[in-house]
Parts: sequence; C-alpha cells; structure tokens
Amino acid sequence: MGYDLAILGGRLYDGTGAAARRADVGIRGDTIATVGRIARRDASEVLDATRLVVVPGFIDVHTHSDLTLLACPTADNAIGQGVTTEVIGNCGASPAPYRPGCGGMADTAKAFGLDPSWRDFAGYLRVVERTQPAINVVPLVGHGDLRAVAMGFERRPAEPSEMETMEVLLQDALDAGAFGLSSGLIYPPGAYAPPAELVRLARVVGRSGGLYATHIRGEGATLVRAVAEALDTARRARVPLEISHHKATGPRHWGTTRTTLAMIDAALAGGQRVGMDVYPYTATSTDLTALLPPDAQEGGPKALVERLRDPAHRRAYARRIREELDVWENTVREVGWGAVVFSASITGRNRRLQGRTLRQIARLRRKAPEDALFDLLIEEEGRGEIIIHEVSEADVMRVFRHPATVVGSDGWTSSRHGVLAAFGAHPRAWGTFPRFLSRYGRGRLMSLAQAIHRATGLPAARLGLADRGLVREGHKADLVVFDPRTLRDTATYARPKSPARGIRWVLVNGEVAGRAGRPTGIRPGRVLRRPASRRG
Repeated sequence: MGYDLAILGGRLYDGTGAAARRADVGIRGDTIATVGRIARRDASEVLDATRLVVVPGFIDVHTHSDLTLLACPTADNAIGQGVTTEVIGNCGASPAPYRPGCGGMADTAKAFGLDPSWRDFAGYLRVVERTQPAINVVPLVGHGDLRAVAMGFERRPAEPSEMETMEVLLQDALDAGAFGLSSGLIYPPGAYAPPAELVRLARVVGRSGGLYATHIRGEGATLVRAVAEALDTARRARVPLEISHHKATGPRHWGTTRTTLAMIDAALAGGQRVGMDVYPYTATSTDLTALLPPDAQEGGPKALVERLRDPAHRRAYARRIREELDVWENTVREVGWGAVVFSASITGRNRRLQGRTLRQIARLRRKAPEDALFDLLIEEEGRGEIIIHEVSEADVMRVFRHPATVVGSDGWTSSRHGVLAAFGAHPRAWGTFPRFLSRYGRGRLMSLAQAIHRATGLPAARLGLADRGLVREGHKADLVVFDPRTLRDTATYARPKSPARGIRWVLVNGEVAGRAGRPTGIRPGRVLRRPASRRG
C-alpha cells in the first residue's frame, strides 16, 4: 500500500509528552496512515528528516486573526513558525455577529481591504471557507460583539430583551460551530457587563459543551479579584475555563502570579476544569483605547472621538490618567509613557509613527503626552494598537511552569507583503513557538518533549480536537519538521517581522504549506467546527 507522502528518518515527538523515538510517518490524503518503518519506494513524495525532529503542528490557542487571515490567507507568520491551527475570536472580539456601525470588530474590516458581507456567525465562517486559508481555524464568538449588536456600547446592565438577544445570537454561533465564548473585560462594551451577565451566557456555552475563554477584568491592581471572578463565573456556569494570556502587569504587581496560580490550583483540586495560556514575551499588546478610562468609550469609537474633541473632556481624562490608580487598569500610571509604543496605525495616517513611544510622539509634536494620545486617537478614528513593556520574566516563567499552561501568541496573521505589509506587529506574531521551544523547552523549565506537548497535544485535548495534536495513525496530518540545532526566533521589537529559523516543513491536512520557513502558497486549511455531538 503506497503513501502520497512520507517523512523518513526523523526523531518523532508524538505530542503526548513522551520522549522522542525514531519513526517514519506515512500520509494518505489528509490523514496519518502509518507511524513506524516505511520504505522510500512506497511513497510518491518523500521528505528526508534525517537529523531533524518531527512533531504535530503547533496549535495557537489565542490569536486575533479573524480579519487579517482573510486579507492574508497564506498566513505567512503562522506557517513560518510551525502553526497549523489558530483559535480566533478571543478577548471578547469576533467579526460576527455583526451589525454595520455597531462599533464591533467587523467595523475595522476596511482597514484590511475587506468589505464584510456577513451578518451572522455562520455567514462569517462561510467567508473564511471560501477564502481557503493555509491553516486551520477554531472559532470562538466574542461577548463584546454580542453586546454591541444587542445594545451598542451602553454602560449599563442589559435589559431582559437585550439579554435574550445575546443568548439567541450566542446559541446561533454555537450551532454554527463556535467552540465557545470569549470575553474581554477591560475592553468596552464587554467591560460594562456585570458578572451575572457573563454567568448567564456562559451557562448557554456549558449546556452546548463549549468553553469560556476570558481576558479577565484586570491584570494589574485588580488581578486577584479578576481571577476570582473568572473562576466563579465558570464554576457557576459549569463550563471549562481558559484564562487568556495570564500575567501580572506593572512592576508593583510582579509576583502576584504566585497568588493567582494557587487559586487556580485550588479550583483544579475542587474539580473545576481550568487552563490558561501565555506567550514568551515581557511586552503586551493591546488597543490604544486601553490607555483611557473604560467609561470614556461609552457609545463606541465615534462617540469617543467626539468627546476627545471637547476641551472639558480632554482635561478630565488627562487628570484621571495622571491621578487615578487602582480604580481602573491605568497602564500609563503604572509604567509611564516611555514604556508604551505605538505599533499599528489602523487608518494608515500615522504609520511613520509606528515604533515610537508615546513620550517620543509627544516630544515630536511638542505636546503633553495626554494631548498627543488624544490627538492620535482622533486621527485613528478611535482605533490603533500599542505595545507595552510591563511584564516580568519571572512571572512569564512561573506561569509557563504550571502544568495547565499552553501556548498562545496573542498575535494575528501578518505578512511582509501585500495589504498587511505596512501594519506594525509584535514579535510574538512571528516568533512565539520557536522562542518557547528554544528558550524554555531545552531543560530550562521543561524538557523538549514536555514543551511540544504544551504546544500540540494538550491544547488539542482542551479544545476537543480528537483527531489533531498528536502524531498518531488516523489523526489528521498536521505536522512540523524542524532542526533542533538551529530552531530559534529572530523577531525583535525593532524588527518584528523577522522570520523564525529552523522550521523545515509545515504540513496542514497532509499538504506541504510551508517550506524552509516560508509559505508555499498551498492553502489546505479548514474551518474546524465544534463536533455536532457536543452541540445543543
């Protein structure tokens, strides 16, 4: 019996955490047919993996590629670092459901050369399928977009009819194949939701067999309270919990992960299903609007811009940024203007400022930093991205050391070509997985076998991907072949789109989607829908 493709002579890490063994891998169609000994003559195509390592494709459990993957379906940065599956719809933000002008994610689509034709979640997934991405996609539905469609950016509890609308929209998304619900509780409009709203929606997810992923309500001064809220929400809703990009932000709060990890351990001991993800960097990335008090964004981006044109509002916001601490996630008060880098101009008007700190931009414009921020937000129509240097390496290592932690880049599809070429990026979009494996997976925190498990088999099990994440007969042929001697990230904050090294081949559903760290142009990815047996 012949094979369409065989990978011969490699050292195989199967994704379970077991030590490497010598084994060939034979593929028929999109499926692993044999793991064992294979003769070269039995395969139509052979990849010689002598002195190389063969592993399952990396699963990135936390990305924001919802729109950028449509603009760059070759997924250059994902393929370049060995990612074969991405989870999208994180931090409460998803392109669907969508109502034009509601202020949700899809309202930014034009920045990427897109014109959103969908309205419901099923329609969005059909667009992704027609685009034929190079990688597989696991979709979540965002709580913020449910709320935006149901009630806009109103800073108040939902009325009964609005709550019912959110539940219907959520169930529609789950029925379309969403794997669960995400929330972003520092970002309006999700930030305006009381805990009871989240519990009620998470119960819908729990009944359908999905999971609840959350960017918690605070990662600095309110970190402990925010973790407690997330654990309580999931416990009351009886739903598995994923704490997104778990960390402690701001020097005052470094080390607080000792407390939060103990809380997670207690929840696990009590029978809760709790996991978390993290990226191997000490700088975060978020929306430019996150530097403002959450109430400043009531009404959405257009209302925000109008307020920022008003001198009275500007003075009030500037005072609150300078003076308020522990009331809201006041990043500037915690780390200073010099630690905040403007990384992506969504409108394109300020791309020349990408890579400069807000302190540098203020000096360049000869304005107070607060006024420079407000003007930038006006010019960017209430959008824009920033990078913030605010996390300690000790906390990153502590979270990675926990056995419930998997890898999530918190990046998005990026490219050095086409419509995305001019958009800035965080180096994690290009280097997360090689950095994790080479920096922490060679004995510093865990063995290479354990590190590969955290990037493959463990996230697959958490998501319920029964036929991915392991090199096993009958599983889908999502595979990465790399050179362990040369594997490393090269992306930096100064050169964030520098490709990783050491990735030899990337296979998605049995086809070679990446070669020598570059996409081949073949796009064999699929939209992975939550199994029907776990729906409704």
